This record gives sequence, C-alpha cells and structure tokens, in this order.
Amino acid sequence: MLDSLSGTAGGGSAQGGDGDPWSSLSAREPLLRVNGNIPQQEGQLRLAADWLQHVLEANDLKADKVPAWAAFELGLVRAKQRDRRAANEAWRKAMSTNDQEYAPRAACFMAVAYQQENDWDRARDAWQFALVAGNKRYLAAALLGLGTVAQQQGDIQRAFHFWERAVERGDAEFSGRAAVMLACRHLERGEYREAEAAFCRVLDIGNEEFRAVALLGLGVGNYEQGDFAQAIVYLGAAAESADPTLLPLVQDYRTEALRRERAGAKKAKVAP
Repeated sequence: MLDSLSGTAGGGSAQGGDGDPWSSLSAREPLLRVNGNIPQQEGQLRLAADWLQHVLEANDLKADKVPAWAAFELGLVRAKQRDRRAANEAWRKAMSTNDQEYAPRAACFMAVAYQQENDWDRARDAWQFALVAGNKRYLAAALLGLGTVAQQQGDIQRAFHFWERAVERGDAEFSGRAAVMLACRHLERGEYREAEAAFCRVLDIGNEEFRAVALLGLGVGNYEQGDFAQAIVYLGAAAESADPTLLPLVQDYRTEALRRERAGAKKAKVAP
C-alpha cells in the first residue's frame, strides 16, 4: 500500500504524466517558445537536433560562450531520440556554463535520467549541482531528488533530512511530493505522529494532485491505530477526490473500517 502512495508522489521514477521526466521543468524558450513544444516526429527531432548542434558549433568556432539554452534544449531533443549518452553530453555543456537558469535545469534533467538507469551516485552528483547552483526554482526539486537517492542507498535518516528541507521550500509540486514521501516512510515505520504531521503538511501545501493521497494516508494511520471513526472520516474524504488508481484501495480500507467500527459498537452494547 505504501509503495502505491509514494509512487503517486513520483519519488521513484520522477516522471511527468506524459513520460517526460519532471515535465513541469520543461523549457519553452527560445526554440520551444517558437515551436510550442518539443518535436515529436523523428524527422522533426533530427532537424531540431541538427539546428541546435549547428548553434553550438558556430559558437565554438567564434570562441564565444556556449549558449546554455541551446545545449539544454539539445539535451531534451537527444533524450526524445532515446540517445541518453548524447543527451547527458549536451546537458553537461549547459551545466558547464554556470548559467543561472539553464545550468541547474540541465542538472535536474540529467539527474532524472541517471535515476531511471539506477545510477544513483551520478544522480546524487547532478542533484547536488542543482542544489549548489542556488536557483530557488530548482531547490525543492533538488532536495526531493537527493532524498530519493539517499533512500535508494539505504540512508533513510539522510532521506528524511533532505525531504524535510524540500517541504520547507513550500513549492506546490516538489515540496508536496517530498511531504508524501516523508509521510509514507514514517507511516510504514509506525511513526504515526510524524506521518500525520507530514500528511497534514501535504494538505497545507494545497496541491490537489496529492490531496487524495494525503487523506488516504491519514485514514490508514488512524485505522492502524484503531481509531476507526476518524479513519472513516478521512477515507470518506479521500474517496471524493481519489483518482481511479487509488479509489479501490480507499474503498477497501473504508469498508473494513466501517465493519470494525460497527463490530465495536455491538460489543459495547452487549457489555455488562
């Protein structure tokens, strides 16, 4: 159950709904601002890659500074072409510019690519780069990523440290994800007070994407502690906003909580 909850937060694969990593970080300028999105067809991808490569090579010939936006977007195109080596090479070029916007953005995308390959050491280094870069837009994402790496490497206390820092950033998406990860890990360890606080923080952050997950987690926590009446309240609220993947789990817990609450009421009536 906990895996399904934290999986909803995206802590493992770090992918957007369309399969692109961290889709909310996707660039839309300058090339993508004109075209509206990353090309989807192979021929279009090839043309975009050739044009971006030409921009980079032209700057090399003139000994000009590498245009960070072009290197970053070339990485996006190469990733769409499923050429991860070339994508990472382009993103490293973007990172080498230390551009305030595109260097940490490239680091985030490269970190996600390494996570998808289970290369946790390189993922950690890329997230650390994004964190040190200091752009506030990417701090919560970097801290979430560092926590995910720490969890995968068996250091749950370090994961908690990074996720708590991510939650403090107050970012609607990545702080919300970090709070879900934090809450689920506390819940599976039987640390109900900490889990409840983290799930409530998810609700406070206000991202509707994670509302049902938080309510389900609160319901499960109360259920496991034997407070079936409160569990029913949370699970009923979760059922109203749960997506189809979570709804069966919500309904199962609510049905069992109702059964146990009624059984307890019957015992109370017959008690001398």
